[in-house]
Amino acid sequence: MPLPYFFDANISSKASTYTLDELASKHCIQVLRMQVNDTLMITNGQGYSFKAVITAAHKKNTQVKIVKEIYQQPTQPQCTIAIAPIKNASRWEWFLDKATELKEDVVAAAHTAEEKAAETAHAVESNILS
Repeated sequence: MPLPYFFDANISSKASTYTLDELASKHCIQVLRMQVNDTLMITNGQGYSFKAVITAAHKKNTQVKIVKEIYQQPTQPQCTIAIAPIKNASRWEWFLDKATELKEDVVAAAHTAEEKAAETAHAVESNILS
């Protein structure tokens, strides 16, 4: 089974230990049911991945020891998804989670004709009321 990945932009390439934020800690300990001495991966989105071992398991601040640092040169985008903006924020968040899981390189917001019409109607309404 592949190691679970966690994203944290604040982890630096020189770290030997690290404390996961509350959301990642809760997911790690309560959802994945990971324990002390379990292994996971952390990435910072800048090409660095860290293989880490849990040293203190707590649902609010899990501590890990970095055992291996891996740098991978960023690649050129290979897959792009364009999506019209979704009104419901939770659906947008769900879509971004799934796109990330599928390792999509670029997610672009597409501007639709309906969106343009709504902007035009709002501008006309604003001019009439003022």
